[in-house]
Amino acid sequence: MKREGANLKKIKKRKNKMAPKKFQILFISRTYPPVIGGMEEMSFNLIKAVAKLEETKVTAIVNRRGKKFLPFFLVGLIPKVIFSSGKYDLIHLSDAVIAPIGDILKIFRPKAKVVCTVHGLDLTYAEQNNFYKKINLEALFSLDKIIAVSEATQKKALRLGAPRQKVVVIPNGIDPQKTYNPKIKREDLLNLLEKKLGKNFSADLKNKTFILTLGRLCERKGITWFVENVLAKLDSEVFYLIAGDGTEKENIRKAIKKSKLEKKAYLFGFVSQEEKEILFNAADIFVQPNIKVKNDMEGFGITLLEAASCKMPVVAAKLEGLKEAITDRKNGFLLKSKKVSLWVDTLKKLIDNPDSRQKFGTEAQEYTRQRFEWAIIAKKYLEEFKKVAAKPPKIESKSSDGNKRN
Repeated sequence: MKREGANLKKIKKRKNKMAPKKFQILFISRTYPPVIGGMEEMSFNLIKAVAKLEETKVTAIVNRRGKKFLPFFLVGLIPKVIFSSGKYDLIHLSDAVIAPIGDILKIFRPKAKVVCTVHGLDLTYAEQNNFYKKINLEALFSLDKIIAVSEATQKKALRLGAPRQKVVVIPNGIDPQKTYNPKIKREDLLNLLEKKLGKNFSADLKNKTFILTLGRLCERKGITWFVENVLAKLDSEVFYLIAGDGTEKENIRKAIKKSKLEKKAYLFGFVSQEEKEILFNAADIFVQPNIKVKNDMEGFGITLLEAASCKMPVVAAKLEGLKEAITDRKNGFLLKSKKVSLWVDTLKKLIDNPDSRQKFGTEAQEYTRQRFEWAIIAKKYLEEFKKVAAKPPKIESKSSDGNKRN
């Protein structure tokens, strides 16, 4: 029996030796749930999706306590990463704000492979802050690879001086199972509006076509422009739902009042996850009418993909990262920003033809799932990670004039 047990142990050891070595990744994120936001969700879903791949072993160091805790998070992070980095094949940084962590690490661990994802705003901030540009962007450009969430973000990185060979594009992903809920019906939305608006008002909404915008309320989203220029020209049987919070909230409220559209629009403000789910699954059309704003940009359109994954036709401005989330007439409609007649005509066709609208929504859902599910995006990340890890580190030498040569 003892000999048999010893043989079993030998077989197990042999199997372990034969099993392919897992690719070890350390993810570092300064933004993470339970804090609510797009980057927090992106970090969470990316880490979870890559961890599900059979050939990976994932470790994550994340800041769950928001911006106020960030300085303390970074102070504790630096020594931890320096001392543990040797056991990882690659280190991934969540955005350019923490790119200097990679730069510091390479001083102590020159062979460490470090990749950073950039989203858009973490690049445009450099145009407003020279210190950030000097410290963060120089650190970012010294890393082994930069993953841009869209071609628009890639172009911004290149314009700011990123080495062309270092920047690749991998879009953000979605988790349709988390967003789409076929059990939610129109009645759920009407019940939600009854709580918000009162029974008398909500009774008039039963046969309305609901247009939805959901996300951070900032100037570039173009919501104020949409209220003032498009909403008033749409049929009276339309009701516009605006969900989210941000700096533009008061301007949107004033635009609704000034245009006398109080019976045609409702500004929710911040919505819970449960309310968000009802809005995504019971509204009829999603709009994101972005406009150009200096020193600001839409890096990607993750909310558009979430809407499309819920069978909702999406109508969005043909700007920046939105163009890469939506393929015109496949999972939405891309329109020229601020072209009033085009926005009005497109929305009227969708409003007046509910059958074709629903058919398009079903097709849009399938198209979106096939291209943007996190399982697909995670494989693209791992493929890029392995390329970086396989590349030998650059050896720097000094020439006779004392300057570094690669």
